[in-house]
Amino acid sequence: MASLLIGTLYTGVYQATLAPTPARQATVARTSGTARKAAHHAHRSAASRDAESSPSTHRVSGASLGASQDLQFTGAGSFAGGTACTQLLQTAAAFEEKGYHLGIYAIDLGTGDTLAYDPDAAFYTASAIKGPYVTSLFSLEVEKGTLSLDDALASATPIILNSDNDAYVALSDARGRQDFLAWLQSADVSTGAYLSLDDYARPHYPLSTARQLAQEWQASYAYLTSGTAAAKALQSLFANRVTSPIRDALGASHQTWSKAGWYPTAEGDARPATNDAGVVWGTAGPYVVAILSDAPEDFSSVQAVATSVDAAMADLASRGSAS
Repeated sequence: MASLLIGTLYTGVYQATLAPTPARQATVARTSGTARKAAHHAHRSAASRDAESSPSTHRVSGASLGASQDLQFTGAGSFAGGTACTQLLQTAAAFEEKGYHLGIYAIDLGTGDTLAYDPDAAFYTASAIKGPYVTSLFSLEVEKGTLSLDDALASATPIILNSDNDAYVALSDARGRQDFLAWLQSADVSTGAYLSLDDYARPHYPLSTARQLAQEWQASYAYLTSGTAAAKALQSLFANRVTSPIRDALGASHQTWSKAGWYPTAEGDARPATNDAGVVWGTAGPYVVAILSDAPEDFSSVQAVATSVDAAMADLASRGSAS
């Protein structure tokens, strides 16, 4: 059964489902102009603000290039004077010129160096949260034997490959959210826009920050590379998902695993979003990246961000290794 399901990864037999079914959750106020931007950036935890002000974090002003936020990074200070740094800020500025907000957090899995742009602003996750949720069930229930690999794959295949919302809600309602919460707690994921991880874990589609999703993908990477049969099966799902701006931008040159999320309008608790988060095997080694936005299904703009982040991570790594 498991081998049959793995085979479907290459046939595209599932129909894509584009719009998430929103659950009851906290929402970001959406107004216009200055008020909209103020509301958007209000969801920051004290811990995240402290992290931003760490003396080991360098900052590059985005204002001179038209970007609304500074670029933050750890690692070689000379990165600030490079072309890749400038290009990333220019890409962020072009993104924002369309009226969108953007959050980025990337972590070099070899050196631990980070790259961040408004990493603690809260966005509607849409289907990007499905990847961490499914990973939590595989790493806890499948590995402990309380959920068979065949049953897990039967549920996870349409969720990861084609972002099937009905399959996701059915799995979440059947298995609950407690394992997801336990997994988040074990990975020491930040609370972001919420007062607690319990509040964050409860809804099907929570708000999230780029920092949070990147932390979740760090934990996902640790599991996916653990070498178990279940982890390898889940690897294949993430590698063969149908929709991914990260894959479309970088897949010709890099191996990538990710889960995207998108939504076109404000409807109920849902908000416009085009997101992607996962693992990229970059020029200098693997890194985790989370790109979140309130762009309404603008995949090409997120692809441009992924391309600029990849160049920036390669440049940051090369300057670190040369120092």
